Amino acid sequence: MGAEARRAATAKKKGNPPILSHDFIIQNHGDIMSCILMLVVVGFMFPTTAPLSSIFVVPQYNETVAVNVHNVQFDAQIYKSGVRDVFTVLFYTIGWITMHAIIQEYIIDKLQRKVHLSKSKLYKFGESGHHIFFAIYSIAHAGYIIHEFFTSHNDFKNLWAGYPEDHAKMNLSTKLFFILQLSYWVHHFPEFYFAKMKKDEMQHRAFLSFIHIGFIAGAYIMNFQRVAVVLLAIQYLSDVVFHIARLAHFLDKRSVAKSAFKAWNITFFVARAASAAVAGATFWYGLRQSGVPNVDLATGNFNTSFIRLNSLIAVLALQLFMLYQFVVFHFGRLRDARNRKKGGEQKKQAPVKRSDKRTDSESSAQESAAVTPEQKSPGKRKQKAQASQQRLNLRIGERRLANIDNEVRIEIYRPDDYRFLFADGITRNTFTQLRERCNISTDFDNFARNIVELIKDRETATPPLQINCVLDAATDSCSLELVSKLTLQTSKISIGLKRVVSEELNNHLIEALHKMKELTEKNQQLESEYRLELEEKEVANNAIEDLRQDLNDRDDHVEADARWDPNNDRVRVKELTAEVATKEQTIKELREKEAGMIVEREKLEAELKARQKELEDFQAKQHYSKQMMDKFQANRLAHPSPFGNPAIGASPVSFRPAMVPALRPPPTGVLGPLLSTQRNFTATQLGTPLRNSPQQQLLAKYTEPAPKEK
Repeated sequence: MGAEARRAATAKKKGNPPILSHDFIIQNHGDIMSCILMLVVVGFMFPTTAPLSSIFVVPQYNETVAVNVHNVQFDAQIYKSGVRDVFTVLFYTIGWITMHAIIQEYIIDKLQRKVHLSKSKLYKFGESGHHIFFAIYSIAHAGYIIHEFFTSHNDFKNLWAGYPEDHAKMNLSTKLFFILQLSYWVHHFPEFYFAKMKKDEMQHRAFLSFIHIGFIAGAYIMNFQRVAVVLLAIQYLSDVVFHIARLAHFLDKRSVAKSAFKAWNITFFVARAASAAVAGATFWYGLRQSGVPNVDLATGNFNTSFIRLNSLIAVLALQLFMLYQFVVFHFGRLRDARNRKKGGEQKKQAPVKRSDKRTDSESSAQESAAVTPEQKSPGKRKQKAQASQQRLNLRIGERRLANIDNEVRIEIYRPDDYRFLFADGITRNTFTQLRERCNISTDFDNFARNIVELIKDRETATPPLQINCVLDAATDSCSLELVSKLTLQTSKISIGLKRVVSEELNNHLIEALHKMKELTEKNQQLESEYRLELEEKEVANNAIEDLRQDLNDRDDHVEADARWDPNNDRVRVKELTAEVATKEQTIKELREKEAGMIVEREKLEAELKARQKELEDFQAKQHYSKQMMDKFQANRLAHPSPFGNPAIGASPVSFRPAMVPALRPPPTGVLGPLLSTQRNFTATQLGTPLRNSPQQQLLAKYTEPAPKEK
C-alpha cells in the first residue's frame, strides 16, 4: 500500500514532499522502518549498546536446565513469558511493517496492474494477498511445533498433560511463534495510517486484529500455548483456502475460484467443528483432571474452573459467531441471486414503449395492468390473488379514421397468450358521453396525451394513475378503469373493451411477431456493440495505465532536469579533471619506481647467486679441511712423534690441533709424496726451517700459517 501512495503522490505532485511531513513518512515508511531495524541490529557491535539491543531482538526470560532423555543428560535452553516480551513484540512489529511494504511493492502492486478493480475490491485484493503469505508461514511454523509434542496419533493428551510445568517452559521455536503472531496483528494498526484506510475498512481490520491479539495473548500469558497453536493452525488452513479463492476471483480465474470457494465451504465447517472439539477436549476434559482452586502466579498455573469454563465459552462463542457470519453471507447471496433472477424475468416481461404509426399525430405508451376477473364466489381468494398478479401490456394511441376523424385506440393484451386481446376506440362523440358521465375536465385532443404523461411520470411519491382491468364472466369484454386524482379530475374512468377476433386479431399477431423479430435483432446488435465497447474500454484502460506510468516516469525525469545546474557541472568537471591529472602523475611516478625496483631486484638476484656460489665453495673447502683434520688426528695417534716425549729427555712441545696449519687439498705431481711427508710436521719440530729452500717454498705454497695465540 505504500507503493500506491507513492504513485498517487508522484502523479499529483511534481516535487518531493517536505522531510518529516505526513506524505514523506507515508511514501517512505518501508525505508524508515528498515533503517530503524538496522540501527537496533548495529547496536550489537558496541559493548555499551549491546544489552539494550538484546532486549528488542533476543527473546527474553531464557534459562539453561538439565534435561534427561533416555538416561542421557544434556543442557537445554528454555524460555518463559514476561513483561519484557513487549519490547520484543515492538521490534518484530517494525519488521512486519517492512515486510508488508516489500510484499506490497514487489508482488501485490504488480498483480493489481493486471486487473481493473474498484477501490473496495482493491482493498480486498490487497488484504488477501498479504494474509495468504502470513497464513502459509503460520501453518508451516505451527506444524513444526505440533510435530515436537505430537510424535504419534496417541499423543493427543499432550495438549493438557504436564500442565503447567511443561507448558510454561517453551523452546525457542514456540517463543518466536507467539511473538511473531502478536507482532503481526499489532502491525495492522500502524498500517491504518500508512495505507490511508477508510473508516469502514479500519473497523473491519481493527475488529479482526483485536480478536486475534486477545486470544493469542491470553493463551500466551496463561500457558495454554499448545492448544492455541493447534487452533491457530486450523484457522489459518481455512483462511488459506478462502484467500486463494478470492484472489482467483479477482484475477478472473472463474473455474479456479468456483472450485476453491466450494472447497472453502467444506473447509470452513470442518475447521469450526475441529476447533470446537479441540477446545472442548482440552478445557472440559483434559485440564479438569489437574485443576487447582486458585491461580498460582509463581508457577504459572491458571487451571481453575472459572478460567477453564470462560476460555471454553470464548472459543465456542467465536466459532458460533463465525458460523453465523458464514450463514448470513450465503443467505444474502442466495437472496440477491433470487432477486436478480426475478428482476430479469420482470425485465423480459416489462412493456416496451412503442408508437402506433398509423397516423402522423399520435402518442403511445405501455403499462402493466392487473387483471381482476369478475367472480360470483368471493370465497376463492387464491384464484383472485393469482389473477391479480398477472401482468398485461397496455397501448394507448391516436389514429385517423376513414371519415377523417381521430380515434383514441386503447388495447390491452398479454404477451404469453396471443388470444388475449381486448381493444376499443373513443371518438369525439363517445368522448362527449364519457366526459359527461365521468366529469372529465380535459378535452378530446389532450385526453390520450394526458393519460400517457401520467403513466410515464414515475418520479412522484404516489402513483398518479392506477389502472384496473376487470373481465366479465364470459371473458368477452373487459372494463378498463383509470383511477386518478390529478389532471383528469375524476376518481375513476371506466372504458369498455371488447375481445378482438378474426382478421383484426391476426393482424395484431403478425404485427407483434414482426416487432418481436425487430427487437431480437436489435438486442443482438446491441449485445455485439456492447462487447465491442467492453473490448475497446479494456484496451483504452490499458493504454491509460501505460500513459499514466509514462507520465510518472517523465515527471521523475523532469524533476531531475529541474534540479540540474550547469555551473555545478562545470565546477565538477574541473575538479574531476584535476583529480584525473593528479592520479595520472601518481601512476607515472609509481611506474618509474617500479622500473627502478625491478633493476635493483635483478642486481640483488645476481649478487645473491654469487654469494650462494661462494657459500657452496666455502662449504666444500670446509668439508675437505675437516676430512684432512680427521686424517691428521688418526696419523698422530698411529705414529706418535719422539720430539714431544718427556721420557727421552727432549724438551716438551705442546702439540695442539690449533697449531696445525689448515691444509689444502692433497697436491698432485712429482712433489706429492714429499709434501705428503712434510705436511705432518710443524716448523718448530723440524728445527730451523730453510727459508729459501725448495721445500719451504712448497710448504708456503700449499699450506697456510697457523693462527697466533692471543
